[in-house]
Amino acid sequence: EGREWIEDTLKGRFYTNDEKPLSLAAAKAIYGMHMEASVTRLESYAGCAFAHFLKYGLMLAARPRHEIQSADLGQILHRCLELFAKEAKERGQSLRFIEEEKREALALECLKRAVEDYDSSLFHSSARNEACIERMERLVKRTTWALCEQLKKSDFEPADLEWRFASRKDLEAVKLSLNHGASLDLQGVIDRIDYYEDEENLYVKVTDYKSGMKMFQLADIYHGLSLQLVVYLNAAMEKASVDQSKKVVPAGIFYFHIQDPLVDAEDVYSVEEALLSEFDLSGLVLGEKEVVEHLDFGEEKSLPVSYKKDGTFTAASSIATREQFKALGDYVKKQLVTYGNEMIGGNIAIEPYKEEKRTACDYCEYKGVCGFDPSFAGNKYRKIKKTEKKELWNQIEERR
Repeated sequence: EGREWIEDTLKGRFYTNDEKPLSLAAAKAIYGMHMEASVTRLESYAGCAFAHFLKYGLMLAARPRHEIQSADLGQILHRCLELFAKEAKERGQSLRFIEEEKREALALECLKRAVEDYDSSLFHSSARNEACIERMERLVKRTTWALCEQLKKSDFEPADLEWRFASRKDLEAVKLSLNHGASLDLQGVIDRIDYYEDEENLYVKVTDYKSGMKMFQLADIYHGLSLQLVVYLNAAMEKASVDQSKKVVPAGIFYFHIQDPLVDAEDVYSVEEALLSEFDLSGLVLGEKEVVEHLDFGEEKSLPVSYKKDGTFTAASSIATREQFKALGDYVKKQLVTYGNEMIGGNIAIEPYKEEKRTACDYCEYKGVCGFDPSFAGNKYRKIKKTEKKELWNQIEERR
């Protein structure tokens, strides 16, 4: 009597929540020998191998809801900015000199097209959803204004918009060889590639539009949590090398935030100045003053750099040398190969990362599936220690 209760209690007490690796045959059957993956997927794997397995292996997905979500807004805003730049180019209108009325009219026209292409019935299904369109109208008007103002202060010209490298499997930067005869082909869309050239060099700038407030962190790249910008730069650099003969040099990688910020200022000039500063780029810049001035020759820089009185860069500036950019690109490529080999090797460990208060579980859709709980034996976070920038660069150069 009571035996069943005791056995259940003991099972609960000594329960171990872990997952054994998949066999090589199972991993090959699930993922295939020639994987095609976005950079976002690889970042997902770096965050938690088990969540990656559930999403991309078992294809588990939440039930679709007929409602507007942040991801929907992000895709529409991205599409709007793409159309805005392309339409301006086709109409022969320079984004540097386009008049305010024409700029706003074009932005709203492109937004309307983006909404219709996405799902216009959803956005007109209720007054609440139509209010989302009004909010996006304010966002695109403010964002396109900031975009044009930044171009006015730069010698760099947009060369490619929404450039897809899924079909460019001839690029070594996106076609990777794995163990067991497997391969990994990266897919992605670069929002904007800008060029500036002198007699000897072609400088490449990569910009990724973000509807959220994602900030550039070298530590996130080091730990595989944010690989997108570096992968995009690798692909853009190789593309530029194929297309022409000058020496191709990385000028910078940046996040540009789509937003409609609120500021507190006394006059119109101060308001515009304060608003534009809210659109400052987050990223990594080539630490050569001449290149920085070509990226932004305005007195107030939109770049993450600042100067000391002697004209050198401050310690807070987010800069890198040409060799450091090369090391970063090599390091990320090596990371991608490691992740690909681990996937084909069957790793599905329940081991999400934790960095101070941020964890892979914060916005994970699969909490109800994995049952991760640090109080269980075998469940523990993969803790990421805070490391100084100088030390991160040393480790990146050593492990490239």
